[in-house]
Amino acid sequence: MKLEIIFLDLTTYKTDPDFYENAVANIFDSNYVNVENQLKHKNVYFVIAFMDNVPCGIVRIALIYKRKTVYCIRQVLVLEKYRNKGIASKMYEKCIPKLKELGATKILSFILQQNIPSKRLHSKFGFYNTPKGYYENTNYDGNGELEEMWCKKI
Repeated sequence: MKLEIIFLDLTTYKTDPDFYENAVANIFDSNYVNVENQLKHKNVYFVIAFMDNVPCGIVRIALIYKRKTVYCIRQVLVLEKYRNKGIASKMYEKCIPKLKELGATKILSFILQQNIPSKRLHSKFGFYNTPKGYYENTNYDGNGELEEMWCKKI
């Protein structure tokens, strides 16, 4: 099985917009992602994993408002049949150095308290638990359900 990890920025997206829109929509199981708009206007990046050319995992990263060097991992998702193959680790191996190149000094991530696999993943990459709201504009999450905030200094 061949695993490919792509860091998706606007330049890469423009090489094949339909391909990337479909890949992200398939992973999120939604037709309303609008990848181009996020890449253009919301300072968002995606890391996409492909197993044998099939999209199987994604990390969605956003620059935090007014914090030009702090990024937040908004979603990490590996489709169920591809889990326990090291795909999330490979995506982090791709995204963390790339964020450093972009000038990141910190990366934040919200994690469900009971999500032990996510906590192990984050610990493996040097993240540590920190109080929610410690950083400006981070005392919330998209669904109001993520209980812990983890941080990695770069």
